[in-house]
Amino acid sequence: MAFILKENTAEEIKRKYKNGYIAQKLNLSGTYISLILHRKRPVAKHMAYAFTKVINSEAEINDLFEEI
Repeated sequence: MAFILKENTAEEIKRKYKNGYIAQKLNLSGTYISLILHRKRPVAKHMAYAFTKVINSEAEINDLFEEI
């Protein structure tokens, strides 16, 4: 099961957050975060969950990601 960021959500996140902030919170590279934000990289459920909680601790995976 893989997830990809929803298109409208990706644009909103890119306007609000810097890649470096998300990368630091998740202990990942900025390049990897950029691939996720540009919808070039599907992620596993655990990564989608962690990414979602960094953006909004009250949100659920389905709020930001779509299953592929």
